[in-house]
Amino acid sequence: MSICLSHQSALEYLRASDERDPHVMSAPRTGKIDSASISNAEEALAEASLQFVLQRPVHLLVATDKNTAGTSGVVRHVNTAPLPRRAIIQAAPGLLVAAPELVFLQMASQLSEVDAMLLGFELCGTYSPDPHDARGFRRREPLTSVRRLRAFLGACSGQRGVKAARAVATYVLDGSASPMETAMAAMLTAPTRLGGMGFERPELNREVSTEKGIRKVDLLWSSLKFGLEYNGRPYHAGEQAHERDERRKNAILACGIELMTVYYRDIAEPLYFDQLVRDICRATHQRRRVRVRDFKFRQSLLRAKVLPALQSHRYWMSDSNM
Repeated sequence: MSICLSHQSALEYLRASDERDPHVMSAPRTGKIDSASISNAEEALAEASLQFVLQRPVHLLVATDKNTAGTSGVVRHVNTAPLPRRAIIQAAPGLLVAAPELVFLQMASQLSEVDAMLLGFELCGTYSPDPHDARGFRRREPLTSVRRLRAFLGACSGQRGVKAARAVATYVLDGSASPMETAMAAMLTAPTRLGGMGFERPELNREVSTEKGIRKVDLLWSSLKFGLEYNGRPYHAGEQAHERDERRKNAILACGIELMTVYYRDIAEPLYFDQLVRDICRATHQRRRVRVRDFKFRQSLLRAKVLPALQSHRYWMSDSNM
């Protein structure tokens, strides 16, 4: 018998997989959970060296509610609908883990629309929360992509919450390298009914070939030859770092791409953000006409969602962020 980590527990496992099990994302996958049980949960967790790692209660997925009596410290989730064939990672003997795409579907049914969107950015991005890192997050390879996410959800007929998850997935972008980039992208591109500005979707960390080599732009609208660069993170401080950033920016400018620098206050404070939006519209010759009732209130709710995420990742406003 096996156990199948699900929901919050699967997310917790995947977030740490680059350190605990770097090869898990290339492990075999299946759509079957017939062997999954909760009766041997503690033994299986111990066998996988997870009994003191995962937060309690541990969330486990089973295919039936028969012979699955309650176990202390375990939350049982019963899935009776067919799963796509790559929904479950066979992480180790006796250990199954919901794949990132399935975790997104599961969590989207529990989270608000905005929180689910932010989770999608994380899963399709190159960072995971890490309280032990000075920045509050660490870099890693993407756990999935928008393309794989949408394809998976398209094959999930009959699964609870799939319609809402499909809608949220349309707001997610690949390639975010930090919570700050996610916050910028969400505030600028999320639909206006969620408080975003509804701008055309940019590419995040798009590589640009310059005479000085390959450079990346935080948010790039290739067709408009316009990009945004965030400058204000604590680890950007220092004369050498500033000089390096300016040289990189100059190399990109030489390719005919206009770059605008964004600071923490431009996202955190409404007046600064409004000016940022006007500057973007002016630079790209666009107009933004918001026709959503109570838009400013919706925008404040979105900002309240992304800012705690930034603060939890130690993006504090300081003199260097102004």
